[in-house]
Amino acid sequence: MKDILIVLLVIAVLILVLGAVNQDQKVDFGYLFGTWRGVSVLELLAIGAGVTVVAGLGAASYARTRMLGDRRKLEKELEQVYGRLREAEARLGVPATAETGAAPLAAAPAGEGH
Repeated sequence: MKDILIVLLVIAVLILVLGAVNQDQKVDFGYLFGTWRGVSVLELLAIGAGVTVVAGLGAASYARTRMLGDRRKLEKELEQVYGRLREAEARLGVPATAETGAAPLAAAPAGEGH
């Protein structure tokens, strides 16, 4: 999240620098709510920078929420699979090592070549 915030702030600063360079320019801006006359390009780009940061943070938090949900789902599935694996090993009589939980490998006969 920290990296995303840094990138969004860099983009916002670049937008504001573009507005500061063109701060003397005035435009007439007609949109949904009527016409704004003599609006500074800096003001328009400041609004654009704010919208960019807010939209970016919203998208990042939504993606993080989805990622955490998917992670919980995968962890739950892994626990279920691990439990079934332990049950199958118990039925086969395969001893599990204490450290890794994996079955020990059988040693290959010394006389065989590869």
